[in-house]
Amino acid sequence: MPKLQIKILEDKQSLGRTTAEHAARSLRVAIRDRGLARIIAATGASQFEFLEALTRAPDIDWLLWFVTTCCFLAGCVGFGKI
Repeated sequence: MPKLQIKILEDKQSLGRTTAEHAARSLRVAIRDRGLARIIAATGASQFEFLEALTRAPDIDWLLWFVTTCCFLAGCVGFGKI
């Protein structure tokens, strides 16, 4: 099991960019290994920088990337429909 890594970043832009890079690497591996990827993406003001950076990530075949649901604060809509 991998060890927990703790990173302290300068600001929310750096946090969004760093987490999006990590998510993009995971998506690329899933698409390569399984032919598609599904994720659950949170929405809200705290996620704007992450979602902006993720949607600009290079080398992801967005036709194979599906957002299963978007969760906003306490509620989830559409979970499990794909």
